[in-house]
Amino acid sequence: FTLGALWGTADYLENGTRRSLWVAHGLLLLNIFTLELALAIPLLTHALCIAWWLTRPEGSALKDSPIMVFRRMTLPQMALVALFFLLNKLSFGQWVGHYGEATHLKFDALKMLAQPMKYAAKCASFGRHFEHKDKAMLFGFIESPNGLMIGYGFFALLLAIALLYKRRNHPRFTLGLLLFSLGLLATLPVSNLHFEWILFSELDRYGYVASLFFLSAMAVLFSAVPGQWKNIPAAVFLLISIYFLFNIVTWWRDLDNGYKRLLDDFRWYDKREIFVLATADNLNGIWMMRTYRDKPA
Repeated sequence: FTLGALWGTADYLENGTRRSLWVAHGLLLLNIFTLELALAIPLLTHALCIAWWLTRPEGSALKDSPIMVFRRMTLPQMALVALFFLLNKLSFGQWVGHYGEATHLKFDALKMLAQPMKYAAKCASFGRHFEHKDKAMLFGFIESPNGLMIGYGFFALLLAIALLYKRRNHPRFTLGLLLFSLGLLATLPVSNLHFEWILFSELDRYGYVASLFFLSAMAVLFSAVPGQWKNIPAAVFLLISIYFLFNIVTWWRDLDNGYKRLLDDFRWYDKREIFVLATADNLNGIWMMRTYRDKPA
């Protein structure tokens, strides 16, 4: 849905195809029946629109004025966002479902500024695989006032360069900066929720969409290396990724084998009462013996 909406927006901006813009609206409409990440789509499409307008290429077929773009793009998507909240209110009795208003409408400015940068750092540095002390140091620095000033100060500097020297900048620089910006915006609807970082293998569904843009920005960065040398950083990044993936898959295999052995060795099914004094908690940070159902099996 997200990529399709961006494609529809890009086709509208580049070729003036209004049908593609309605495709983007339709994908947003479908996505509002999912979770709060649907709210990222208007942020992403408008960021793309602003970036395109500031660096408008010659020969573009779009003849609409900014006012017309506002009417055809912004107003329909604002109405769909309002529909998202209204449907939640009608369905769940709260303006935001999922975790509820108490969680989703609790705003912490510093936390919401830090989370996007923490997702970017985790994605680019394989930070989730660091030892706990190192992870705590990395993410603790990012969310500190000094870390936020450095991170967003450097980001603002890159934006200023992109705007002031847009005719001299290489298209690769503009594209990489746009992708990184989209990655930051993709995490904004969930920036006040929990950030997974403590365990080696944790579900990180909040960062899935953002990772598409962060990793694409890194690919653009690697492509800036001259000649065949660009293959070296790309290969190193890929090998590191494969190494950590192999470790996690192996841990899941070992966890499954251990779990089955515990069940196979259980010899007290015929007893009326059994007192369990302890159970295995996790294997290398992967939860064991957990159930999320109301009535455990």
